[in-house]
Amino acid sequence: MGQPVVHWEITARDPGRLEQFYREMFDWSVGRDAPIRHRPVDTGTEVGIKGGIAQTDGSWPSGALFYVQVDDVRSSLAKAEQLGASTLVPPVETDDGTIGIFRDPQGVVVGVVQKCGQAEDHGAAPARGGPSLAGPGPCAKVRASVT
Repeated sequence: MGQPVVHWEITARDPGRLEQFYREMFDWSVGRDAPIRHRPVDTGTEVGIKGGIAQTDGSWPSGALFYVQVDDVRSSLAKAEQLGASTLVPPVETDDGTIGIFRDPQGVVVGVVQKCGQAEDHGAAPARGGPSLAGPGPCAKVRASVT
């Protein structure tokens, strides 16, 4: 049996700056400092796993990689850029949706994912070496059923 992801954490030298970014980007609520300099994050939904933002002095690596489900990858990447992030991977189609990846203002890499059946893909490019939504796979079936 596999082992599930049960927590996520973003570590950074300036967590206060990231709190502001993620509040504006995903409408998350960030708690106050705990004794271990860990701020719990409330994503505002019961779906998904809980996590937090922690401060590091460099003895702990900065970083994380996780995907946040969004309604529209293209508009989420545009919003991230408006908030000071940079797009690393523009919208790309996969077997089960569309993904994009950005680097936040502190250098943390974050993915956004739009699952099949959500809003239109708005012109996402096919994944390198991977299937397109127009080809066979779960999204092609979802798209065919709604057209």
